[in-house]
Amino acid sequence: MLNITDAIQRHHEHNEDLRLVKQFERRQLKLGKRLAYLLRYGAEKEGCRVDEGWILIQDLIRVPLLSEYTENEVLGEIQTSYSYRKTPRYQWERRPDGVYVRAAYGRRFERNPYHEKTQIRRLLDLTLEYICENVEQFDFEGFPDEFLINEIIHRIKRNGKLTSKKLQSLLSETMEHLDLDGIYLTGLH
Repeated sequence: MLNITDAIQRHHEHNEDLRLVKQFERRQLKLGKRLAYLLRYGAEKEGCRVDEGWILIQDLIRVPLLSEYTENEVLGEIQTSYSYRKTPRYQWERRPDGVYVRAAYGRRFERNPYHEKTQIRRLLDLTLEYICENVEQFDFEGFPDEFLINEIIHRIKRNGKLTSKKLQSLLSETMEHLDLDGIYLTGLH
């Protein structure tokens, strides 16, 4: 027969087990979010060498954001993470010099804003930052570089400041290609 002391002890052990499970789930969720950021946007900015989205896993785990995780934990998350559509979020492949990983979709890497091994900001990044903050002051009619227009749109969106007014000021009749991946449009007139 189970006595009260044993029942209380088991209850405390059960609560401790639940706490550990929740702690593990939070840790895995944090890893998933960090991997999504790094493999879709930030790897190059964080100092990793990126080739068509592929990153050597040894370079990836050296990024300070992943310092608390082992290579096996990172690779395990990459191999087992699926989107809500039941498709793999990441790809991985073994090569002679190691394991390479990348996001399966949504890759849009930001360059490191500093010149290599310095704290000097790149002119392009400073200019784009200024334009993004003051976009309404510019006329983009006939602007020949659609890549830069798309980059400005995505930077403004990433900062949570994309409005229909800002988007309309960036669009022009001469644009042939516009990448609105990840942008939800409503009520443009």
